[in-house]
Amino acid sequence: MGVDTGEFVRRLLILSVFLLLGAALYRISGLLPILFASVMFALIFSSAASALKARLHVPRPLALALVVLALLAVLSALAFLFGQRIGAQIQQLTTVMPSGFDRLRGALSATSWGPKLIDELRGANLTAAGGNIVSRAVGAVGSVVSVVSDIVLIFFGAVYLAAQPDLYIRGLLKLLPPRIRPRGAEVLDAIRRKLLHWLLGQFISMIAVGTAFGVALTVIGVPSSIVLGLIAALLEFIPMIGPLLAAVPALLVALPQGGGTVLSVVVAFLCIQQIESNLLVPYVQKRAVELPPVVALFSTVIFGLFFGVMGLIFAVPLVVMLMIAVQEIYVHDILGDHGRSAAT
Repeated sequence: MGVDTGEFVRRLLILSVFLLLGAALYRISGLLPILFASVMFALIFSSAASALKARLHVPRPLALALVVLALLAVLSALAFLFGQRIGAQIQQLTTVMPSGFDRLRGALSATSWGPKLIDELRGANLTAAGGNIVSRAVGAVGSVVSVVSDIVLIFFGAVYLAAQPDLYIRGLLKLLPPRIRPRGAEVLDAIRRKLLHWLLGQFISMIAVGTAFGVALTVIGVPSSIVLGLIAALLEFIPMIGPLLAAVPALLVALPQGGGTVLSVVVAFLCIQQIESNLLVPYVQKRAVELPPVVALFSTVIFGLFFGVMGLIFAVPLVVMLMIAVQEIYVHDILGDHGRSAAT
């Protein structure tokens, strides 16, 4: 049987295109979390601009400019009011935490298995210390520059996306066959609404938990309570894993002050987490996606392995978006099941 040369060439070209696309996606995989972060902030900017436009009856570009200026003004005011105090507490934190490590090492040394663990950790540290100090310093500076550049890229990407959201939505819809574009628009709108509700609920949780943790640490008498509360607020964006990570520096700072202080920090942490889990989260997320805990946990770990810190931060909102898409397209449209589910 003869070989159709034209068909063979066509399939080879299609395979080559897919391979090139896969290679391109692999090369820019580090930018995907940044792009998703820009989309999330654009969603917030766009929603705030639409609300401001409806209330003040001003053009949308002006409303968006007012939103961005208001955000920058708030951040500048916070930096002016608390920047010096936060800087002092950060310096205090870097001074106190080594004492906490020393106390922890002493407690481990008193156990039967602790000395072996300490030796293994010390060997790892000595091995790491063998590197060139200058190169490590350059690497640290490079990391700071990279973080700042990522933040700037996310901010400007969000502003550009929020300035003309319809342009990008129409571009996405043109990738679909004309007959299903109306349904595609409905799915995108469902994703927008649910993701926005999830983000707003998460930001409320961050503010509430960070404030409560900072106040509790201040009452207990733990140093650098404002910075520790800020850390708890930021890590609250990472469900399940974030709160546990936030407790670590607080406990290390509390260790030099004795077991009573450590116990007070543990009790405060557990109380705040119980209030958040049983009262705050169900209230603020009642209009958002009910994400199963095991999905949140493993998605955070998997995306963290693939994309590093950025993947760790944005894993859950990405999974939220994917869950809504699966619910709308597969469950509703293909299976025909229109009952209430986790994504409703």
